[in-house]
Amino acid sequence: ERRARLIVGVYILHVKRLRARILRGVCQLCNQSMQTFGPEMMALIMFCIDYTCMHTMGGSTACELVYGLKRSKIAVVPNISGGDQFSVSELSKSLKTCSAFLAAFFPYLKERLDQVHSRLNETGHIDNVQYSHSQISTQD
Repeated sequence: ERRARLIVGVYILHVKRLRARILRGVCQLCNQSMQTFGPEMMALIMFCIDYTCMHTMGGSTACELVYGLKRSKIAVVPNISGGDQFSVSELSKSLKTCSAFLAAFFPYLKERLDQVHSRLNETGHIDNVQYSHSQISTQD
């Protein structure tokens, strides 16, 4: 009986050490992944959150829910008397998915483009030239 307790105690100690080693490895992997793919993972997490909110909480992204906003589709309905009337309807499932994707993708795209711009600016590939509206329209 004493020998069985000793074996069980050694086994439990071994399992605890193995569990700590596995947890440490998982934490290191997550840390390396976040350093390498941080913006991509953040965009994916935001897409999952917004997708869930759009499809289950009335057609709003997570940020829009805070303010009580709701996305909807406005359609123009021709009126017999000549004027136009507007009808408001809920977004379809595909439009909700598209909205959730764009709500997560645009901040990611902006962050990546800002990084590219700052790298190009540091290397001197971009001149700090600013054009006025009239100069842009006359260059075409």
